[in-house]
Amino acid sequence: MITRVYASAVAKDLGQPVVVDNRPSESGGQAALHVQNAAPDGYTLLVFSGAQHAALPAIRAAATNL
Repeated sequence: MITRVYASAVAKDLGQPVVVDNRPSESGGQAALHVQNAAPDGYTLLVFSGAQHAALPAIRAAATNL
């Protein structure tokens, strides 16, 4: 939700639309991969909470031990 508030302010400052693309997955892993592989043009940004992203290694480790 807060990302959409920031996007609105950034769009106003830039004078162009800013698109928020929610990519739900296991603690944002797929979203991080998308941003990692995006063109380095400065137009793709990853926004996440620290706790959410920090949990990813534990989730993956638990999934491999099942």
